[in-house]
Amino acid sequence: MIKLLQWLFEGGLLILLIILVYSQIVLPLVKNTPVFPMFRRRPDIKHEIEQTNEALEENELQRTLAAKKKRLQRSASQTATPSK
Repeated sequence: MIKLLQWLFEGGLLILLIILVYSQIVLPLVKNTPVFPMFRRRPDIKHEIEQTNEALEENELQRTLAAKKKRLQRSASQTATPSK
């Protein structure tokens, strides 16, 4: 029974190793992409951070624009009404 479990475990490890080598080395070499793509998530995360920063900056600019438009409207309405 123990020999059977040991054989299954070693067979499972061998299959896992074959899948890892195929997906991380063979496929990227065939597709002409960098090997070990599972370790290459950093550029994706950096790109997501850049997009988030741009969205935050755009929101801040929109708030600033809205505040300036409101100030312009107040200024225009004060100059339009004559002083007493």
